[in-house]
Amino acid sequence: MFSRDDIKKAICEGHLKIFPYDERNITGAGYNLSTMNFAFSIRKHILLKINVETLENGNIHYVNIPPNDTVLFFSKEYIETDNEIAGIFMSKVARVCQGLGNISTTLDPMWKGQLIISVNNPTGKHIRLDLDREHGNIFTLLLFRLETPVTGEHVHDNNKGRCDLLIDHFKRNKGVFFLNKKYLDLKEFVIDEFANSLNGYDNFRNEDIEDCYTERMRKLCYIEDRIKKHVVLFREGRYTVDADIGNYKILYNSEEEKEIKSCKLYNMDKNTNYWLGKEYSLQDIRNQKKELIQLMESYIRIIDYELDIIRHDRRILWQNTEIAKYAKENNRAYTCRKVLDIIVGVIIAIGVACLAHWFSFLVFKKLLSLGLSNKDIYINILSAGCSLIVGIISGIVLLLIEKKRR
Repeated sequence: MFSRDDIKKAICEGHLKIFPYDERNITGAGYNLSTMNFAFSIRKHILLKINVETLENGNIHYVNIPPNDTVLFFSKEYIETDNEIAGIFMSKVARVCQGLGNISTTLDPMWKGQLIISVNNPTGKHIRLDLDREHGNIFTLLLFRLETPVTGEHVHDNNKGRCDLLIDHFKRNKGVFFLNKKYLDLKEFVIDEFANSLNGYDNFRNEDIEDCYTERMRKLCYIEDRIKKHVVLFREGRYTVDADIGNYKILYNSEEEKEIKSCKLYNMDKNTNYWLGKEYSLQDIRNQKKELIQLMESYIRIIDYELDIIRHDRRILWQNTEIAKYAKENNRAYTCRKVLDIIVGVIIAIGVACLAHWFSFLVFKKLLSLGLSNKDIYINILSAGCSLIVGIISGIVLLLIEKKRR
């Protein structure tokens, strides 16, 4: 089983990728994973409302998992393994102690993409699950190295972020015809754009996208493109040191060195000396060409990993924004379900009241046939009214029971 140091080493050597990588999530023998703002109720067949709690240090997004329900989430992290690494997922103790069911599933070798997560609430009450935890909010990934690397095709049959498992739970809401399009739109989004995004098929590693990552991405891309070009020139023996420039430097100035120092992979790999700021004469280049090319390729790997992190940060932001269109607090489907619950409760209350009143009427009619006095008749009218009130109260109680059950 991998220790913390083994996980870091596997990432540095390119055997494992975890985006976004956060040092606070790594444990002595695993990596804590989190969920994004996607919560699909299997029982209700709708996206659950994402609530927001405002705190002094920012907002916390959370979802209330309904009693006796199973909710499908997707991981915030994008995981990629080679043919030598597999893993298992184990629930965090804090979540199990809340009453949530245990999670135990596997991570196959050669996996690429985000993960579908099934969370069960077997209790009779709602359980709050925070979605913005800094140290992982749902389970821990434990990794193992296979004794023999997997070879051949069809290592696993899992694709599209396992959206196929989600699609099975989409159903038309019969009796509420105006909600069908909302469900169909969500289904189309999940099996197309969302599934492609979960599997990493998107164009978020694009310098033309204007956001908070644009400037840094352009700087990193500029450095990476230049170093890649130099690698080719060095291998072909075509690089020459310009006399006006002087000795060669992989990174031209302190600003470029600062960009590299801020990269996750650079700070993770403490065993490699990257010789930031070192200068090379033409004679050094000739004598140390192989070592210099390896160092340049290390810089490329560091930058490439950082660009993938930025790409995935953009991906998560897009996913949460798009999902919010379906799961926001005033979501039409969610509101309609609440209205339907009230209507059903009112119908139940009226039905129970009518039955009670009908029964009271039969009794009252029987009493009239027996020739009772007006006083007795008034008493029976009061009795019928009380029966009606009891019927309404019974309907309200049934509505509250049904609401709690849901």
